[in-house]
Amino acid sequence: MQGPLILDRYRPIEVKGEGGSGRVEICWDTRIQRRVAIKRMPISNAQANGVVPGLSEARTGAMLSRPSIVSVYDFDSVDNEAFLIMEAIEGPSLAQIIHDTPPGTFDLDIAAAIILAVGDAIEFAHENQVLHLDIKPDNILVNRNGACKVSDFGVSELADAQGFRKASGGTIGYMPPEQMNGHVLDERTDEFALAAVAYEILTGKRPFAAKSLDASAKLIQKFDVAPPSSIRLDLDPGIDSVLFTALSPDPDDRYDTVGDFLAALMPYLGNAAQGSRRLREIVQVDDEVVEEQVYVPKKRGILDHVSPKLGLILGRVIAAALCWWLSTSALFNVTMLDTNVAMLIALLPAVAAAVKPPFGALLAMLVNGVSLFLCTAPMPVLGVVAIAAAIAWVVLFGREGVADTNCALIISPLGLVGFAPLAPMIAGYCLPFKRALGAAVIQVVLMLTVGKNTGPELLFGSITSVPTWIMICGWIVSTALMSLFCARETRILSIIGAVCAAVVLLVAQGIGLSILAGFLTGPSGTWTITTVLACVAMCVVGVLGSSVRHKGE
Repeated sequence: MQGPLILDRYRPIEVKGEGGSGRVEICWDTRIQRRVAIKRMPISNAQANGVVPGLSEARTGAMLSRPSIVSVYDFDSVDNEAFLIMEAIEGPSLAQIIHDTPPGTFDLDIAAAIILAVGDAIEFAHENQVLHLDIKPDNILVNRNGACKVSDFGVSELADAQGFRKASGGTIGYMPPEQMNGHVLDERTDEFALAAVAYEILTGKRPFAAKSLDASAKLIQKFDVAPPSSIRLDLDPGIDSVLFTALSPDPDDRYDTVGDFLAALMPYLGNAAQGSRRLREIVQVDDEVVEEQVYVPKKRGILDHVSPKLGLILGRVIAAALCWWLSTSALFNVTMLDTNVAMLIALLPAVAAAVKPPFGALLAMLVNGVSLFLCTAPMPVLGVVAIAAAIAWVVLFGREGVADTNCALIISPLGLVGFAPLAPMIAGYCLPFKRALGAAVIQVVLMLTVGKNTGPELLFGSITSVPTWIMICGWIVSTALMSLFCARETRILSIIGAVCAAVVLLVAQGIGLSILAGFLTGPSGTWTITTVLACVAMCVVGVLGSSVRHKGE
């Protein structure tokens, strides 16, 4: 697209969007040598009323300088047209991202990053006595750095000494009843719109979509909205009440501020920092091709195409099996219990894990700890350590969900079949850094305690021996390296992480054996083989699908 310069300065490149209030063009600023977005608005009708469209938006935008808000550079008018010059965002809108994402599969890390950024922009505007009044996916843009920015304060309301007044504008499906009815507005109006956007992000559905204001108002009053957790099983049901509170037809029933809403919502979403990094990866814009914007989803592997519902079901089945395994391994050593009775008792943690994996894991680990007091050769110190570690893990990390449960408990069956080195690699592959370390600590505790219950230990000798602590340190370090390399969620880095984790495990055992032998030696043949096989297995998994940071249930 080429044409005469706008305002003798801006060369048109492409039309970004067009609507009833005008159109937005991407242009090249010939003076400063940068891309800008120019909103062009006809003013012939408005001039008769003494109002120039865009001027209020320019003034509002100029006073709102924030990384999460699209910057306004200038405003001008010529003849019958007004021009609002803004920051050009070279990336997709949230509406485009939602459109390109299968309903109910929106990444929770990315959802957290977007909602937090939009909430930050709204909160900043409210602190400056400005209501946006048109929060919707089309007005939320993502730049090449994965940063979200809120645009279009065209219908915003600036408070005066008497507070906010009535305002028009907005978009059907995101406006609360007080905005549609022309009542006095406040911060809770934008809260409603943000909640509607959050609902759409998570489910792919607009809760109050309709063809007219009246139809949308009836939907809001009827409030026949499906709970998000019923649409996607990886959401904690607690998120339903949070969103429904913010979407209440009565402003008095909503959270007092957007900040309060975000504080209640964010614990149910993913890691915002991880989400920003992932957005930066999936939003790819070619600097040399300015004629078109390109949204390129991140290339995923075979494993990444497993549906969230199937993954959650399989995860809970595995969690139930692991909890049953751990409980039976511990209870079999309580001589006062019949084998059949022990197996029946072990079903309780298994059933609990199928419903709520962290709770089932806690029960299974408590059973393991108590069994150390009741076994043939009681070990109360290890019992106390096992119980304390279980409670601390659930409080700090385990409540996150099924992935944490499975990564922590997988050591028991893997150790029994001789593939213990695979456990720290799995934890690092699946979990963010801190949660991976938490799972690794539980793995170590289970190796020490379950080994005592079932016969051979998976570590060297006594818990007080130096070689044992060298192996423990190696275990933790290998998990940390795997998690750090997998943080970017790319195939090549997950493979490098597996190799590094394997090297650390081999070196740790080599040092431990050297101390025991009194001379320099390497790891045992069996440990070397199983560690190498575990590394190969994780490399294969890395090829099939880049690592995924699990966000909980």
